[in-house]
Amino acid sequence: MKKESASPILPEAIEAFGESLLRSQRRIASLHLRATEPQLQERQEAFAEASHELLVALESLQVAEEELRQQQEALRQSHDELHADRDELLRLWHQAPDGYLITDPEGIVEDANARAEELLGRSPSRLIGKPVVLVVEEADRARFRTHLSTLYQRDSHDEWIGTIVPAVGRQRFRAALTTSVDRDAKGHATRIRWSLRDISGRNARPTRA
Repeated sequence: MKKESASPILPEAIEAFGESLLRSQRRIASLHLRATEPQLQERQEAFAEASHELLVALESLQVAEEELRQQQEALRQSHDELHADRDELLRLWHQAPDGYLITDPEGIVEDANARAEELLGRSPSRLIGKPVVLVVEEADRARFRTHLSTLYQRDSHDEWIGTIVPAVGRQRFRAALTTSVDRDAKGHATRIRWSLRDISGRNARPTRA
């Protein structure tokens, strides 16, 4: 999407208007001081010149106003497009065939898509703000915590395989969790993205820490 750049016309027009207005004010003040002088024609010409300068300044202000209006309209359109793009991405995220979780660097759930909620049998209120390790089978938790603690040392996407325990009444299942770490400009982890897939139909294979 193209980013709208601010035009230099607006600040220049406003500055020119201010200068013209100041000159006109000084000229009108001079006319008041010379009100008793006999040169009426000269005063009329000076007043006409000051009036002309005011008109020019007003035209400059109108140009600046139109430029500002166009910029505001362009910003509004960009804002609407960004919101539409965001809504579309959210729709696709929630309709994805895999479950997705977003956690902070400590593994606390910040967001979950519809498929993750379905796999785990939990509503957003029962997921967000909770440690993701709570849905891991107790026997696998130590290995999961080791995986989480070493994520920051790796740049590639890593897969962890273990057993997930959904809400009460739901059958536990073998799952693959693929992770990727978002980092800030200094390389510090800011969040972790988890892809959650039910792989119960896969052949048994060694798990990774």
